[in-house]
Amino acid sequence: TLRAPGIVELDERRISVISLRADAFIETVADVTTGSTIAEGAPLVTLYSPEIAAALAQFLTDVRSEGRSREGARQRLENLSVPGEVIDRIATEGQTTVSIPIMAPRSGVVLERMAVEGMMSEAGDTLFRIADISTVWVIAEVYEQDLAAVRPGLPVVVELDAFPGERFDGAVSFIYPGLTPATRTAKVRVELDNPDGRLKA
Repeated sequence: TLRAPGIVELDERRISVISLRADAFIETVADVTTGSTIAEGAPLVTLYSPEIAAALAQFLTDVRSEGRSREGARQRLENLSVPGEVIDRIATEGQTTVSIPIMAPRSGVVLERMAVEGMMSEAGDTLFRIADISTVWVIAEVYEQDLAAVRPGLPVVVELDAFPGERFDGAVSFIYPGLTPATRTAKVRVELDNPDGRLKA
């Protein structure tokens, strides 16, 4: 049996950054703050973007005239991150919209909220960061001399100071290359299910 200290971290594969692909003005922001739980598909912001508005107008013109460039105009909107349901509604109703909603791409916890009503956001600016915490990582520090006994898939029992007497079952998923020079330890990733969100990074 090996014992090693570790810390709980977010699964970096389950973090989403919400940003825009065109300059835009933020009109409204949902009533969510850092730490709020949000569901996939929930509205985050509505915005107005001159570039997106021009692309919407071109798409609507192509829809009305049944032009050959309709698919190209749709692709341009998708490239600007306009939600598919908005594009479909415009194609069906034959009317464009000024305000574009941006939805949460996953369920999770809001790590960061940078969006403010009335702000001007440039393309690439981060508006939100959202993390799915249903699975978390524990990054353990294993001494060099113990590494030979560690391999992916190895069962791991995790005990946390926050929950005395409780044990959380996981498994080694990855052994990081390289050692920390000062401690001669290697980082070992353990994955834990966290469906109730009790484990905090």
